[in-house]
Amino acid sequence: MTVPLRAALYLRVSTARQAEHDVSIPDQKRQGEAYCASRGYQLVETYVEAGASATNETPRVSAHDRGGHE
Repeated sequence: MTVPLRAALYLRVSTARQAEHDVSIPDQKRQGEAYCASRGYQLVETYVEAGASATNETPRVSAHDRGGHE
């Protein structure tokens, strides 16, 4: 029996314009879920950063949070 690869989605928009148009959080989620389903990946977590900012202050996801080991 083959164990499916596990995947997580990280959804983010950088500007209000992006949030209002074609790269909105719901669009990213729908596309990410479809991608995982089409490849047989097990979607285990979805992270959302909905704030509009142009900084590099991206939250870090540790290996533990990803389910792996550092």
